[in-house]
Amino acid sequence: MLARNSEYAEREIGVANRVRRATDNAYRQFVEYINARIVVEETDRYEQFVVWLNALILYYKRHAIRSS
Repeated sequence: MLARNSEYAEREIGVANRVRRATDNAYRQFVEYINARIVVEETDRYEQFVVWLNALILYYKRHAIRSS
């Protein structure tokens, strides 16, 4: 247990926050890209993908809320 506590104490502070900001930024860029493709191509080609992705995001939001 002492070894685990030492590892925890040596952990870099703020890593989770930096990783979260990076993933949030990547997600926003991805959404902007998909939305731009939808506007430019004016097609329903992405509809099934967007519906699937929104369902996946909703699932994880609910799961994260329940487990925290």
